[in-house]
This record gives sequence, C-alpha cells and structure tokens, in this order.
Amino acid sequence: MPWKLLMPSCGSSFNTKRDITNHISLSGIDITVSEPAEYNLQHRYPAVFVNDGQIEYLESLAPSIFLFGLHARSRFDDYTPWAAESFRTDCPPFGGKGAEYHHLLFKTLLPELKTKYPLDDSRLAYGGYSLGGLAAVWSLFEYTDIPYIFSLCGSFWYPGFPEYCREHKVLHSNAAVYLLNGKREGGKHGNRLENTPKYAAEVHQALRMQIAHTTVVFDPFGHHDKMFERFRAVQQWLTECWQL
Repeated sequence: MPWKLLMPSCGSSFNTKRDITNHISLSGIDITVSEPAEYNLQHRYPAVFVNDGQIEYLESLAPSIFLFGLHARSRFDDYTPWAAESFRTDCPPFGGKGAEYHHLLFKTLLPELKTKYPLDDSRLAYGGYSLGGLAAVWSLFEYTDIPYIFSLCGSFWYPGFPEYCREHKVLHSNAAVYLLNGKREGGKHGNRLENTPKYAAEVHQALRMQIAHTTVVFDPFGHHDKMFERFRAVQQWLTECWQL
C-alpha cells in the first residue's frame, strides 16, 4: 500500500519545531515519525514504536534514534486481546482486535518501515502506556519481531489477562522487558480497577518466571501521575541497554 503524507492536526502533541518530524499512514495506522537529527544511510539506527503516538515523552532520545508514534484506529479495539464489557458508561466496550492490530504492525507495517528507514533489528523497542502497555506485553505471547518491550502502567486489570499470563507460554522469551506500575493505580473506582496493583504484581511475576531479562518497577503513584518521569525511566533503560 502506498505511503500517504499527513498534515499535522491542530493541538497535536508532537514537537513541531523539529523539521525531521513527519506523518505517514500505512494500512489504516497513522504514524508520527521522528528521524535522528542526522543519519547516514550506510548505518543502522535504534527505533522505538510507541502506542498512542506518545513520542513526545521520549524527546531526549530523538536526536540519535527513530521514534514511531502509532495511532490506532480505535485504542479500545486495537490494544485489547479479546472482547470485554466496559466498566464505565462513558466508554465503549473493548473490541478485542489486538491480534489483527499486531499482525498488521509486525507483518506489514514493520517490514515496510525497514525498507524506508535504516533500522537496527537488534535495537528495536515497542511499548506504551495504559492499554498501550497492555498490548505491548500481550505481543510477547504472539511475536518475536522486536527485542525490547516496555509497559508503563499497563492495564493488567483487563479481564482474564493475569490468568492468561499465568497459563500460557511466552513465545518471545528472549526479549528484554521493562514493566512499571503504580501502587496507587485504580483507587476509588468501585470495580476491578481498584485491584490494579494486585493484578499488575501477578502479571509481573508470571512474566519474570518465563523471561529472564525482565525489569520490574512499582512506584508510589496513581495511574495518570508522573508520566514524563515514567517515560524518562524507559529512556534510561534503553540508553543503558543500547549504550547510547
């Protein structure tokens, strides 16, 4: 499918001051692309793929790597592993189209990006925040295309997900994984979200049992707190792993 250049929308979160940020669309996924400040086509560069397009939180990495902000068609559908009812009347039900989204991402979009940009296969990361983090962790059970996976405040309360992690074998057991959740996530919701730290601990433990290179962090904050600081922790992790 041909690439389509997208114009920035009003209120977009990417850094418009950088001339090397552009926007493309492939197979229904809109992507914000931040290129390294300078790069040589004879070299290969690290890249981070971020659900919900939140590459602005990784700006300190931008001068030396590629950043790809992934904008799902519907995050309630594309970032969830199976269908489930919503816990809130103001939110739609979860569509459970994560398998379709990841097949598109890993088997269509990623190969196409590799033909367009000089990416280093050994230094690719995929992750996200909240449902975006849930999707990234679930990909460990289905794909091995990206060696580094991260989740910040992953929605591990998702119905059936802790059980799934305990009962199924991880396919990508050689991955390096970074997991961060907050001890005060989900408070006062009056539903299963109140037990988010408990579910997160169960998922963390299940993954550590199968993936040797798993980093687990619990900070003292709520779900929407300290987002810049949490992404900064991912930046530090990748900087150390990739020796940037």
